[in-house]
Amino acid sequence: MNEQSMTSNARNTGMSGRLVLGEAPTVCLFLIAVLLPLFVESYLVSGLTRILVYGLAAGAVGFLIYHGGLVSFGHAAFFGIGGYTVLVAQLSGLNEALIVWPLAALIAAAAGFVIGGMSLKTRGVAFIMITLGFSQMIFFVLSSLPPIGSSDGMGLTERNVLAGYSLAADLSFHFVVVTIVAVCVIFMKMLSRSPFGLALRSIRQNERRVISLGFDTYRIQLAAFIFSAALTGLAGALAANFYLFVSPVFLSWLLSGELLVMAALGGLGPIAGGLFGSALLIGVEAAVSEYTTYWRLFLGPMVILSVLFFKQGLEPSIRRLAGGRYD
Repeated sequence: MNEQSMTSNARNTGMSGRLVLGEAPTVCLFLIAVLLPLFVESYLVSGLTRILVYGLAAGAVGFLIYHGGLVSFGHAAFFGIGGYTVLVAQLSGLNEALIVWPLAALIAAAAGFVIGGMSLKTRGVAFIMITLGFSQMIFFVLSSLPPIGSSDGMGLTERNVLAGYSLAADLSFHFVVVTIVAVCVIFMKMLSRSPFGLALRSIRQNERRVISLGFDTYRIQLAAFIFSAALTGLAGALAANFYLFVSPVFLSWLLSGELLVMAALGGLGPIAGGLFGSALLIGVEAAVSEYTTYWRLFLGPMVILSVLFFKQGLEPSIRRLAGGRYD
């Protein structure tokens, strides 16, 4: 009996160790995001902030794919809705981040309810095309409204304030973004291991069996879609504050494609995968754009090499090298 207990304890200790090692890449990424800005120039701080903002949106896309098996090609719509919410709020005299950012996530979630509610009636390629179609509809509607800049977009007069505290300094805004993304990462990891997350993954693997067990798969997938839309809308609100400018580019189908690429490069799973993919893509953009404006020419070969050598994405590959577990 004692021997069995010792064996069980050793097994549990080993599993805990693998889990800790598995989280090491994500922890290191956040340590870099926290410590590096204290020692580098402001343009590098801006680069790190941009990685975090787009990593948040890519993580939301990756969560939907990995857990729900739903490939959306229209998440730029929610990103743009978040950005335009900040713009309209500021034009209306509302500039408090504690109100505006949750409002952006809420409006994006409402749009996700409508778009997801209709799109989830289909599957496969039809689902992809319907989400793209809705995204383009929102793109053309918002890009034709003169009060918000039409196709030219419109600048913000200043960043939102947080509980009255100015976020005008790049470093202050960066640390706020780090905090928000870290909270989202923790919440996403908890959600992925919750009964909801397990049910969602079960639907991806065998929807008919889940239905036979009495679950309403439509509602579960719709809840996941709404949650993903809300996170993407929050990322759009942060992006509007980052650029101090909002334009229909936020709604472009090209952005939807880039978010999918980031999610695939980093690894389809919790937000951390999107962060790694965002870091890789934006890092390559920054490096190559020093020599040519056609940096996207290198995107195709990079994706091919990633698929060949990092089949599950960059984050899971780093986890395995660290001796951790990917689930």
